[in-house]
Amino acid sequence: MLLYPPETRVVKTGKRFTRRRRLVLTAAAVVPFLLLSLGTALTKRPWCDEAWFASPALDLVVNGRMGTQLLEPTGSFISVIHPGVTLERIDQRTYWAAPLHFLVLAVWFKLFGFSLTILRLPAMAWGLTALAAWYAIVRRLGGPAGLAIFAVFLAGIDAAFVNSAADGRMDMMCAALGYAALALYLSLRERRFSTAVVAGNFAAALGCVTHPNGVLAAAALLFTMIYLDRNRF
Repeated sequence: MLLYPPETRVVKTGKRFTRRRRLVLTAAAVVPFLLLSLGTALTKRPWCDEAWFASPALDLVVNGRMGTQLLEPTGSFISVIHPGVTLERIDQRTYWAAPLHFLVLAVWFKLFGFSLTILRLPAMAWGLTALAAWYAIVRRLGGPAGLAIFAVFLAGIDAAFVNSAADGRMDMMCAALGYAALALYLSLRERRFSTAVVAGNFAAALGCVTHPNGVLAAAALLFTMIYLDRNRF
């Protein structure tokens, strides 16, 4: 389903946006995001979640296991919130969060070393992935190039989006995989429907093993498939 008739979209993009101009404008829309997220990553005060979620990846690189070394099994914050509850062997096995983010960070640390800035840079890369996905989503729903570029610009300067893209947590990775799931499905469904279903669901599944909120993106993908293509199934 398109928001604009295909003929109208072709005429508008043909007259107003050459390929080169579209690339230049898209790059210009992304620059504010890069500057804001990098500046935030370099200056933001570190906080507990970044330490907790970096620990399993670092432990995997150094010791070959995924323990959260920074949490005391018998006296963590969980014990304060829920008296009597302990995190048994949390220093050896991390079971309180989805694992994919830790595995990706472990590879990243292995390649580039460990520091606070290094910890935060993958989130920026996932932010770029999310922006690319939103460009594709708007275009495949029939929006003209100008609208897609404007959507990228607005998302890229959003305070919550920028902060998440400069944070050593898994939130931006989960969001980017969810947006990518929709973008892949919408981009492939007209010519390679089976590939679209597999690719979209694969990206959504990766989001689910990154953070529980990935389930929301999976639900959005399911709704999109049913709404647009229920007869094709």
